[in-house]
Amino acid sequence: MPDRRTPPPPEPLREPRPGAPSEARVDTSVSKERVAGLFDGIVAITATLLIIDFGVATDGEALRLSDLAAALRDVLHWIVSFVMVAVIWREFHLVFAHITRWDGALLVLTFAQMGAISLIPFAAGLVGDNPHSVLAALVFAAIMGLNGLLVSANLAMLRGKAHLHAAPASRLHLHRRMRGQLFVFPVGIAVSVTAAVLHDPLLGILAWALCPIVIALLGRHADASPGAAPFEEEIA
Repeated sequence: MPDRRTPPPPEPLREPRPGAPSEARVDTSVSKERVAGLFDGIVAITATLLIIDFGVATDGEALRLSDLAAALRDVLHWIVSFVMVAVIWREFHLVFAHITRWDGALLVLTFAQMGAISLIPFAAGLVGDNPHSVLAALVFAAIMGLNGLLVSANLAMLRGKAHLHAAPASRLHLHRRMRGQLFVFPVGIAVSVTAAVLHDPLLGILAWALCPIVIALLGRHADASPGAAPFEEEIA
């Protein structure tokens, strides 16, 4: 005969106790594709803002060669600022090549990086409006140096997060690249400040144009060093 007994009622759901370990954790990390898209958008807007206020004053008269010569400083400021934006973009994409996803701590540093990048048009405009001001040149150096040091901070934090690395060789590559950056950007700050204070504010600004050359040389030296593991850098 079939069993007609009434099945026992289901046990009521219990709320987890505070502090009790959960059986499954929710993954709150962010994919690198989303972070890369946001970062690239900030860089694109920053590069666009650099050129918005750029112009040649003619006082309503016909354009003269002297008017173009007067705008030469603004051209130099734009070149240096644009080069630094490109350097920061290139160096930060090294992070994208060696990471699989972003956790909370890395997101905080990355948003700090994007905030520092957004200050570059302000720095360029400040030295453009005050071409002979040492203080303006020092602010320019501080913002450029902050951007460089934040890139190094991202590399340093990622170096210790092996579970986020894209390849076994990532830690070695991150360490060598970070070591070069920690040389370039502090030296860049020192040279820029010294040149601006002792010589001319323009020289302090132009000193940052040497950064991509030095970084490229140090990067090539690091890749050619004994024990360097091969790694194909993939842009996210």
